[in-house]
Amino acid sequence: MAMKHTDHIQSLTNVLKACAQYNDDLKYKQPMGYMASVLLSYFDEEETFWMMNILLKEHGMRHVISGSMVPMFYHKTFGEEMGKHFPKLRQHLEGEGVHVIMYAKWIWDTMFVYILPADSISIVWDYFFWGSNGRGIEVLFKLTLAMMRILEPTLLQLRLPQFFTLMKRPPVDTLELVQLARGVVLSDDTIKILRDKHTALAMVDLLQQQQQAQQQHDGKHPDTSSSSSEPQANKVPHSALTSASTPIHDQEADDDIGEYDDDADSTDVMSSASLGGALNQQDSIDDDGHCPDTDHQQQQEQLEQEKKQEELRKHESLLRLKAEEEAAAVHSRKSSCTIC
Repeated sequence: MAMKHTDHIQSLTNVLKACAQYNDDLKYKQPMGYMASVLLSYFDEEETFWMMNILLKEHGMRHVISGSMVPMFYHKTFGEEMGKHFPKLRQHLEGEGVHVIMYAKWIWDTMFVYILPADSISIVWDYFFWGSNGRGIEVLFKLTLAMMRILEPTLLQLRLPQFFTLMKRPPVDTLELVQLARGVVLSDDTIKILRDKHTALAMVDLLQQQQQAQQQHDGKHPDTSSSSSEPQANKVPHSALTSASTPIHDQEADDDIGEYDDDADSTDVMSSASLGGALNQQDSIDDDGHCPDTDHQQQQEQLEQEKKQEELRKHESLLRLKAEEEAAAVHSRKSSCTIC
C-alpha cells in the first residue's frame, strides 16, 4: 500500500510538472493538483496529462483558476444570478457576511473535489464533460445553484461559522445534484454575459498563441508548444513526463512552482537546431568574449517582445472594458424595466 501511494505521488508530480511546462502562461496553480489526482485514478500519466489539457484549455478551467481578474468577474456574475433564483438566501448570506467568493472559489477551483466524497466525483465530472461544450463556467454555475437549492432550507437557519462547517462536507446526494443541475436555466442576461466573456477570452488566447508561434519561429523558445491545439504527433513535450525527476518543492505554492523552468538545464529547452546555431556563433565572438551582432539582435528582439506584450495588454484591457460596459448596460436596462 505504501509503495502504491508513493507511485501515485510520483505520477502526480510528473503530471503537474508537465502541465506547468506545457502551459507556460499558467504554470502551476494549486487547484491543478486536485484535478490531476482525480484523473490519475482513471488514467495513466500521459492520458491524465492530455485530459488536464482538455480541462484547462477546451473547457475554460484555465481562466477559472487563474490569478487574473476573470474569476472575480465570474463571482460577481454568479452573485447576481443567485439573487434571481434565491433572493432570500442571498440576502441572508450577505447579512451574515458570506460573499460568493468565500465559497465559490474553492468549489469551482477544485471542481467540487474539495467538498464531495471521492467516490462520487466521477458523476459530477461526467456531467461537466458532457454539458460544458467548451464553456465549463456555465456548468459550474448550474451545479452550484443546484446545490444551493438542496441546502437552502438549512442555510437559511445558519450563521457565518456554521455555514463554512456545513459547506466543507455538504449533505448532498450527487445524483440528485446532477439531476437538478440539468434542469437549471440561467437567465438570458447571465448567458449573454458569460458567452461574451468567453468570446473575449478566446480572442486574447488567440493573440497569445500567435505571439508564441512568432517567438518559436524566431527561435526564442524552440521545442516548446504553448498553443491550445494538440501537437500533430500527439507527443508529450520534451522534459515533461519522461524527465520529471526534479521534485516539486512546495505543492502548496500557487504561482511560484512553475518558475523552476527558468533554472532547468539548457538541454531540456534547446533543440538541436538552436545548439547548432549557438556553435556557429562561436566564430563571430571577439577576443573579449562578446558577440556584438548577437547582443544587438537580442536587444532588438527584447524591444520587439516588449512592444508586442504592451499591445496585448492594451487589447485585453479594451476587451475587459467592453465586457464591463455591456454588463452595465444590461443591468441598466433591467433597472429601467423594473421602474416601469
